[in-house]
Formats: sequence, structure tokens, C-alpha cells
Amino acid sequence: MATLPQMAAAKEHQEAANPTTTTRTLVESVTNWIRVYSDGSVDRLGPPEAAAFMVLVPPYDDPRDGLDVAGIVPVVLPLAPEHRLPAAIDTGHAALLWLRDVACGASDTIVHPAVERLRGAADFSRVFLIGDSAGGVLVHNVAARAGEAGAEALDPIRIAGGVLLHPGFILPEKSPSELENPPTPLPVGTTSRDHPYTSPAAAVTAAEGAQLPPMLVMVAEEDMLLDAQVEYGEAMARAGKAVETVDLITFYLPRLIAGKPTEDTEKFICRADVYGSEPSDLAGKFAPVARCGKGGRFFFTSCKRHKGNNTKKERTAGAGTWVRQNSKGVKNKAGVKVGETQNFRFKKDGSYTDWLMEEHHCCRQQAVAGDEEPVICRMYVSPRAPPDSAARQESAAFVQQQPAPQVSEPPCDKKRDAVAEEAPAAA
Repeated sequence: MATLPQMAAAKEHQEAANPTTTTRTLVESVTNWIRVYSDGSVDRLGPPEAAAFMVLVPPYDDPRDGLDVAGIVPVVLPLAPEHRLPAAIDTGHAALLWLRDVACGASDTIVHPAVERLRGAADFSRVFLIGDSAGGVLVHNVAARAGEAGAEALDPIRIAGGVLLHPGFILPEKSPSELENPPTPLPVGTTSRDHPYTSPAAAVTAAEGAQLPPMLVMVAEEDMLLDAQVEYGEAMARAGKAVETVDLITFYLPRLIAGKPTEDTEKFICRADVYGSEPSDLAGKFAPVARCGKGGRFFFTSCKRHKGNNTKKERTAGAGTWVRQNSKGVKNKAGVKVGETQNFRFKKDGSYTDWLMEEHHCCRQQAVAGDEEPVICRMYVSPRAPPDSAARQESAAFVQQQPAPQVSEPPCDKKRDAVAEEAPAAA
């Protein structure tokens, strides 16, 4: 079966061979992803590395990638711009109603052996909604739609929770290109970015009266929509809804300090003595995190403090020095400072390099043991570095089988236990 990129490429070649038959003009495009034309038609492309995400996955019996659940029900959504919102929300809610009928044993729903197996194995009182990017926004909206209808409408199934992976909420401010009114997935005639389908604050306000399940919001430090994602979590908390936002400072760092990291932590946060090595050495021993846009590497390490000074920290690394450029405080929903992110640039032999680093701090006193403080560092090459930059070449020099160095033991057991009491239970 041909993938969407293959079909789009074939269509493009056919039009190039017969230019006189083509009357449409390009209205909007996202490079390597989508083209929208004046006649309303759309070409969906997608880079080669995304092909695996653009084909349907056939039913299977055995758990995949260690995921042991009774069943995963993917929903084929109507796509924008041909089908504007709330079409995808309607479809998501219809999928819940279909699942309800499956649980009830409605004869017209059991048309495939996989559905029959699902009905026999699934615990329909524990249904979770999960979505990535725009799908994360749909998780909220579909849950709100179900909550407005009441639990009885879905009986016997129960939505036990929602997982929003890097949800694609947007804030009221528009970029210059967006001011030109490009195609939008919102309903016809709607131009405001404050719409409940996409605005974090408006979405929560519209769902205040709905019975929402607990929500787990995954955010990414490099996501251009990070602020909107954090605002969604804060708005949900203000509305009295059950929500937990997962990020480096308030989620991963306290658990690492307590010696109780989540199962996925070791997959992308490495243990290394960042200040005992130069960036080039670390780059040769540790791979960048997959799907990290800047080729970033994450480390859990200890930052040494100068004796008698609780704010100035040692930044010497090998034959060079990490020089602080700026810092930004991180506050919780009550406005209390809970952490800080400091930004550094590596300097060697009197000149700045293209290596940059973020240093993430937890503001709990229990996190400090003597003259050391455990931190999470994200080291990456500046996006502005030229193609022939030495840092780019060093970042690409990862040695696959190189043994990883071990970090010196973070805070003592007594300090760990104190932080562990404050760290919330892992989701």
C-alpha cells in the first residue's frame, strides 16, 4: 500500500508532466509536510523519517516495546484544512461511544476478531486517552465533551485519565506570518487564537463544569509551545482539576535527587561529571537524545559551590570554562520560585565556542549537600553555529560502544530521604 508521501509525489510528477491541466495555485505550505491549494485540495507529504507514522498499524496479539496493556484503539481522524474543528473532536467522542457499545456487547460492533479479543480482555473501567501535539489538545477536548454528557452516557466504560504529550495549545499572540490569516483548523469564520479548541486558558474555562479525568501533561524544554503547555497545566490546577505537568525541574530532578528516578529517566538523562570534562569529551561518549531538535544531551551531575558563597558556582570544565549568560526563575502556580534555569556558553583558550548549556536547579534546601548541588544539564550546539563549526563536528563524533563514566554519588542518603518525602509519587 502506498504511503501518503508516495501518493503526493506521484501526483506532483503527473501535474509537472501535464501543466496545462493544472489550474490550482499554491496558497500555503509547510516544507516537507503539507501543501494547500486554491481549489481546496491538499497534498500531504511528510519527510521519509515520518513514513512509519503515516501508515495504519494492523492488529497484533503480543505486547510491543514492553507495553503490556489490554488494547490500544487508534482513532482515524478527519484532517484539516478539509475538515475543520470540531470534526476531530466529534470523531474522538464517537470512538468513545463505539467503545461503550463494544463493552456492552452490541452485535454490530463485534465484526473483527481483534475487537472480540478486546472485549474479552479489557478493563473498561480504566480507559485512558492519549495524544501527541494536536492530539494532546484533542485529549482535553474529547474528555471535556464526555464530561459534559455525564458518566452515564458512557456506562460501562470510564475514562480513568488523559495523557497530553507536548500538547499543541497556542497563546493569544500571533507571529507576523500568522497575521496574514493562513488556513486554520478552526471553524469557518473563526480567527481568534482564544478559541476553546486551541487556547489553554479558554479550553479550561469552557470545561469548568465538566467532570474531567486526571490529566498528565508531558512538556518538552525545546518545544516552541512550551509556555502554552505549562499555562494549560496551571489553568487546570486553578480550576481545581486533577493535573500533573512533567518537566525537568519539578518532576525529573526531585526524583533523581531522591534516588527514585522513573523508569524512563535513564533512557535520556545520563550520569556524568559534566564539570570534569570538556563538551567534546562528553559528546564522544554520549549520544544526543532522539528527537531532540538541537541534538541535546542531558546529564545528571553535581555542581560545586564556592565555600562561603551559596550562589556563585564553579564552572571550570577541563581546559575551558562555562560562562553564565543569563538565568530565569521557575515558579509554581502559587507564584513561589521552585527552580531556576541558568544558561552558559563554553569558553576555551580565550574564545567562545558554539557549545551551549542549560543548567536546571531545584530550589529545595534539601537538594544541597555540603558544597555540592545536584543539577540536570542540557548540553547542545548553538543553532546559529556554521556548518563547519568545530562544535558541530564534535557533537557528531559519538562513539557507539564507548563506556559511560559514572557520576560521583549525589547527595548523601540523609539528604536524599528528605527530598524523597517532598517529591510526589511518579505518575
